[in-house]
Amino acid sequence: MHTEPQLARYSHMDGKGSFIYEASFSIPSSLDAVGAVQVVNRYSSEVYISDIDVHLCGGRHQWTDITFHCNSWIDYNPNDQRFFFPLKVRG
Repeated sequence: MHTEPQLARYSHMDGKGSFIYEASFSIPSSLDAVGAVQVVNRYSSEVYISDIDVHLCGGRHQWTDITFHCNSWIDYNPNDQRFFFPLKVRG
């Protein structure tokens, strides 16, 4: 099962010179744990993704944080999909 794709939007820069992008989406309460994150680069240049942090709140998830350590460059290709998997779930 998957959620509808959401375009990440620029949020701010952190103190280290990295750009922070954010996206919000809903996960059905019938879904158990988040097993992967799908990323498609729709920007016109290659992007580097260090980490993806997912913050789940409410429902059966309560206040769970999941970090996907990506450390990956993604070429511009709107037809190419990348999947990242979590190393550990913290609750």
